[in-house]
Amino acid sequence: MLSLALAGLLACGGGGGGGGGGGGSQPPALVYTDPPAVGYRFVRDAALSTPGHLVLDLVGPGSDRGRGVAFSLELPPGPVAWAKVAPGDTQYMQNILFDLGSGVPLLKTAIAGTTLLADAFQKGPGNDRALDGPICRVALDPQGPLSPGAIPITVVSFRFLPAAGRGLQDASAAVGTLAVP
Repeated sequence: MLSLALAGLLACGGGGGGGGGGGGSQPPALVYTDPPAVGYRFVRDAALSTPGHLVLDLVGPGSDRGRGVAFSLELPPGPVAWAKVAPGDTQYMQNILFDLGSGVPLLKTAIAGTTLLADAFQKGPGNDRALDGPICRVALDPQGPLSPGAIPITVVSFRFLPAAGRGLQDASAAVGTLAVP
């Protein structure tokens, strides 16, 4: 049985900047620094991220081939929350890489408290993909006023379905640093 778990993606934007002369300022922005470019990692999607909507792409290593991923990412309560990547999305993750086939797609997400659980799998054996580029994406948004400081993102679990074999394989996935300046 394939477990439901999400490997988290966080997207973020640049700085908030001040408002024009004496009238107040924009709220602080989320600033995300990518982890080192090694292994599975969540990197900021510069094209889709804004100061108030952080989009993270899960990128894989050049060495693996597979048919799916399952991960879970956790945020602290309060300052930010998981969000859909685009307004019309039905799930909290967008598939980028896998051919989900016809019928019911094998893509599922859930929010359990502050934890995002996500799965995306290809149907049937074969048709494996190189996991050396963007695999899927996730997003988060601020929840109310933000105070300056770091906001930890924790990878609770990360697994992938290798090209050969029937079971999920544990792997490490890195997240960068999320902060409010």
